[in-house]
Amino acid sequence: PLIMGVFPRQHPAITMENFTAMRKYLHGKLGRRVHLETTDEFKDFWENVKKGRYDIVHFNQYHYLMTTKTKSYEVFAMNEEGGKAKLGGAIVVRKDSDIKNIMDLKGRKVLFGGGPKAMLSYVHATYLLRQGGLKEGDYEVMFAKNPASAIVSAYFGLWGVAAAGAGDAALKLPFVSQQIDVNQLQILVAGEENAHLPWALKAGLDPMLKDKIKAALFALKNTPEGKKILKKASLTALLPAQDTDFDPHRKIVKAVTGEEY
Repeated sequence: PLIMGVFPRQHPAITMENFTAMRKYLHGKLGRRVHLETTDEFKDFWENVKKGRYDIVHFNQYHYLMTTKTKSYEVFAMNEEGGKAKLGGAIVVRKDSDIKNIMDLKGRKVLFGGGPKAMLSYVHATYLLRQGGLKEGDYEVMFAKNPASAIVSAYFGLWGVAAAGAGDAALKLPFVSQQIDVNQLQILVAGEENAHLPWALKAGLDPMLKDKIKAALFALKNTPEGKKILKKASLTALLPAQDTDFDPHRKIVKAVTGEEY
C-alpha cells in the first residue's frame, strides 16, 4: 500500500479520524490501498520522515526544508484553511495575565507545541521572542506534544506556564475551542504569515502515480463530496505549491537555528 503520513498537529486519534475520509478517497481514485499513519509526537514523526517511510506526507515547513538536503521528498501542495493559504507563528497568553509584552516573559515559562522541529509553534515563535528582545536563557523552554495541547495548558496555567508558542490559526482548531473558552486568550504577538503547511511526495514514486495523486487531491475542492472530505480535515482546499514558496521559512530557520536550507 501507499503510506500517507500526517504529522501530529492535533491529538493522534483526532488526526486519524479527520484524514480517514481522504485516505478512502485516494484509495478509490488510485485503485490501490492507502494506509494512513500518524505518531504521538513530532520527534517520532520526523524519524519516520527521515527513514522515508511515507509515500505521501503532510508535515510542517521545517520538516520539508530538512528533506531538501537529501531531496527525498518533493513538495507539491499546501493547505488552505478557512480560505487562507498562509499562516504564521504566534505567542498566546491569557487576557487576564500580567503579560502585556514580550519582555514580560523574562524569567517565565513558555510552552511550545510539538517540539524543537515545530516550524510555527517553536521556530517562528522563538523568532518572535528574539525580535521582542529575549535571548536564549531569558525564559524557560517547555514542550507540549502538539500546538493545541500547548494552548490548552497555557489557558489553565499548568506547570506555571505563562505563554504558549503556536501557529496563529491554532486557536481555531476544534480540539482547542471544544475544550476551553478561547475568548479568554489573546495573541500577544504574531509573525508575518507565509506559505501554509506543505504536502510532499516521496521522490522515487512513479511519475504517473505522482500525477494521479496530485490531480485527485487538487480536485477535492471542486465537488460536494470533495468539500466534505476537506471539511473533515479542517481544510477548504489543497493548493499547488513549489519549493520557492518556502523561502521565507528558510530565513526564519536560519535566524533561529543557524541552519541553511
